[in-house]
Amino acid sequence: MYLKGIAIYPIKSLDGMMTSIAASYQGGILGDRAFRIMRTADGKQMNAKIEPKLIHVRTTYDGPSARIQHGKLKTRIALEMEVPGEVKFVGELEEGTGMDRILSNFLGYDVEVRGSFEERYPDDPTNPGPSVVALSTLLSVAERFSLNAEEVSRRFRPNLILGDCEEFSEEQLVGKYFAIDEVDFEGRHVCRRCAVPTRDSRTGDVRSGFAKEFVEFRKEKGGLPVQSENELYRLCVRTLIIPSVLPNRILKFFYTGSDVVVR
Repeated sequence: MYLKGIAIYPIKSLDGMMTSIAASYQGGILGDRAFRIMRTADGKQMNAKIEPKLIHVRTTYDGPSARIQHGKLKTRIALEMEVPGEVKFVGELEEGTGMDRILSNFLGYDVEVRGSFEERYPDDPTNPGPSVVALSTLLSVAERFSLNAEEVSRRFRPNLILGDCEEFSEEQLVGKYFAIDEVDFEGRHVCRRCAVPTRDSRTGDVRSGFAKEFVEFRKEKGGLPVQSENELYRLCVRTLIIPSVLPNRILKFFYTGSDVVVR
């Protein structure tokens, strides 16, 4: 089993980026879910579950690069954002840029992109480490639902993709410690999914009965201990990154192609 791919999602609910190197930071991956879209009127965090129009926003990234300078973390990601009917935004991913105006015009109400690389907004604050799935699992889901592995990945949004292992073998990491290069992880649980995977990641079209069909798929595959069938709508393993004995500002790196070593 080895690390085949790393995906980072700098802005929550928008497109991710693939990279060959990542650094652990604040219990997760540096740059992952570092920014979020906030509705100005009430400060509510917006995501594709609440605002399906966000599915139509395309983002591409260049980076990230990171270094420690004078004891402080310096991180940079360049961003291109395309919104239907709007001029493309090109610039640095940071607060106070033209992203706010472009997104507000598209959504029809005021929003602000807030965050920094000093912060993280994980989907599961209790288990803020990267989510893990095997490529063979993505391929199995893709075959069942007549999709491709890339589309399955965009719908379920894993961070770490494992190679050279059987389908659903990532679930064997639950309750175990494992390491990739300098970074130690604990597998916590298999993630319960929301409505987002039922939608086409590019068009937003909803596949009727997707969750129910997925439950049947998981029943056929077996191996997932749950209390009821309703809990079978799960995919990807949530993790914790084991804290380093070094100060939090010191980055620890891991790379694609490296072995996953189970303790």
